[in-house]
Amino acid sequence: MIAAAEISGSMSSMLRQLTDYLDQEAETRSQVISAMVYPGIIATMAVTCVTFLMTFVLPRFLKVFAGKEHLLPGPTKALMMLSGVMTNYWFIVFPSIAGTIGAFWYFTSKTDAGKAWWDLMKLRLPLLKMLCRSLYITRSMHTMGVLTNAGVPILDTLSITAHITGNRLYENMWKGVYEEVRQGKKIAGSLASYGLMPGNVVQMIQSGEESGTLGDVLSDIADFYGRELKTVIKTVTGMIEPIMIVLMGVLVGFIAMSIILPIFKMSAVVS
Repeated sequence: MIAAAEISGSMSSMLRQLTDYLDQEAETRSQVISAMVYPGIIATMAVTCVTFLMTFVLPRFLKVFAGKEHLLPGPTKALMMLSGVMTNYWFIVFPSIAGTIGAFWYFTSKTDAGKAWWDLMKLRLPLLKMLCRSLYITRSMHTMGVLTNAGVPILDTLSITAHITGNRLYENMWKGVYEEVRQGKKIAGSLASYGLMPGNVVQMIQSGEESGTLGDVLSDIADFYGRELKTVIKTVTGMIEPIMIVLMGVLVGFIAMSIILPIFKMSAVVS
């Protein structure tokens, strides 16, 4: 951004707007991270609780049913089998899980194919799509608005925007727009062909190009989607929390029922 401002002779204006831009980016990043903290804590608690029950509590409790496996209901038998595998082969199970997580992280963050696949998933998975779409639009429009208002040439603006979106699909879109604008096409017309920008955004950009107020229009779009991003973060967080709690309840409830059912069955047999 600074290099582009030096070329265009708008350094003082760029530095002022760059301060606001960095503040906005830091705030957005903080909001996204905060949205993921609580679900992450719930997921960690659920995994820890289930692991403790399966490896320490259940093996001791299920010794009561030793030799009576034929009387046990299906869920209890399945739980006993799983508990036995986790207890007797923990040196294989836990390293395998850790290795799978590590391999997934390496694939999605260190390989080109993995990065492309994960960027695509960000725009397809229901809850993640809501969050990431607003984030990429806000970041793109804010960057373009800052650069345009600072007097940076439009081709430089598009080139810089392509490199800061954080998603390869949006990056490729902006690179494609750059090439088409370089050949004389309008930004709005080029954006419409990719389908990654909402129709109202394309229409507003078209209006800004025709009226000569593109910088102001881009800033307005960035402000609108910045507010929408905050709403989406609250919505996604509000949806994830009950889902995680329900899943945790189902897991613990299944384990509890698998223990209680054979007790009732044994009581019925004795009676």
